[in-house]
Amino acid sequence: MSGIYAFPFGQADCFLTELEEGGQTTYILIDGGSRLWPGAPLSYYLEERGVDQLDLMIQTHLHQDHLGWLADGAQGTRVRRAVLPARSAKLWPVLETFENREPAADCREQARLEKILREQWADVRYACEMEDFASLPAGGWTMTLIWPSRHVFLPFSSAVMERQMGRGTAGREERWEERLISQINGDSSVWLLHRDGRQLALFCGDCFEELFLDRYELFVRQA
Repeated sequence: MSGIYAFPFGQADCFLTELEEGGQTTYILIDGGSRLWPGAPLSYYLEERGVDQLDLMIQTHLHQDHLGWLADGAQGTRVRRAVLPARSAKLWPVLETFENREPAADCREQARLEKILREQWADVRYACEMEDFASLPAGGWTMTLIWPSRHVFLPFSSAVMERQMGRGTAGREERWEERLISQINGDSSVWLLHRDGRQLALFCGDCFEELFLDRYELFVRQA
């Protein structure tokens, strides 16, 4: 039976979607709950539901209560395809210099997840590099990236490059850090699960940007 399940750890930031059709089940995992919840519960719940393969794993943004237990879940469950927010190797040279250490810790955890996914030969993609309204198959359904559009990431990418190249003045350091943390941990990707004009679910992560509703309406009109 198809359904969407919110695992009971974290703050409603780990969802498993099961799509049954023709005797086959497609599994989509959105985020991994909070690492502050002890005992690696994601692996336990996936095992309890009999999930031995995730057809699609999505990490909406780089924040511990969404990145959470994804790496541990991937260790015990094969992942065919994954979408992460941005490449940890590009973020690390900037994040390691922040006075706020949490983003750097989150970046290290995502790097661990990327390593596990590479060892599985998973198809790993990055939301900040995907085209507008990029779509991925999910069984007979489709997952479409509604937000952000590609141009939204450009200010973030430019700020990262400036920081890495040592451009700018000391007075800009604090503003850089605030903006980068906001872009990484605040405005997360938004995904629509749909099929033949039917919309099953909209996964918003921690998206604080109201403009994503305009993007959503634009996609629905074009679909």
